[in-house]
Amino acid sequence: MQTIEGDYAVLPPLLSREEAAKRLGVATRTLQSYLNIARIFIEEFKEFNHPRTGTLNRWAKLTLWHIESLEKIRDRISEVGIAQTEIELSKGEL
Repeated sequence: MQTIEGDYAVLPPLLSREEAAKRLGVATRTLQSYLNIARIFIEEFKEFNHPRTGTLNRWAKLTLWHIESLEKIRDRISEVGIAQTEIELSKGEL
């Protein structure tokens, strides 16, 4: 969130899962896989952890700020696969 002159907050537009998937050029289920990976390894995605169950929180909202990280995950998965991408994220290499 960016603050302008201390009085106003500029919030990025919220995206539905369908809109985010469309921006990424993937199916909604594929987006869910990316979110599952991101919520485990990327700090900005911790809000996607369900507080009680620890699974993917379906109520967490996506913004344009999330798209860049999800694009990196998508691109890396297409290059080296899911397992290697998870290893790289766990080491902080991506």
